[in-house]
Amino acid sequence: MVVETAALIGLTAEPVPELESTLTCQRADGSDGVSYLLHKVVDVALPDVRAGVDQVGQFWTDMGYEVTERDIGGATVLSGRAPSGAVIELYAGPGGTTISGETLCATAEGRRSGA
Repeated sequence: MVVETAALIGLTAEPVPELESTLTCQRADGSDGVSYLLHKVVDVALPDVRAGVDQVGQFWTDMGYEVTERDIGGATVLSGRAPSGAVIELYAGPGGTTISGETLCATAEGRRSGA
């Protein structure tokens, strides 16, 4: 989903692989689980941040994600949560654009799955 989102808004940077270490998370039942960072894309500022954010928001909504938006330090942050629990975020502002994601919180025996 990270790569597809980047292509949608015309970002051309190659994904920056994250460390393959597991992240500890708490599952809804209170048990410990694991999740994984997905590849991250970092690129230049969008020519029209508002249009890009709106386009990505609609794309994620159409894919079944719950989408929220907030502003942090002059950048717009769009967050999407898949029905599976995986998350993806878009940071877009005058300094550049970043897209990153994290898989759902699985049991320790679970397998990786993309956002």
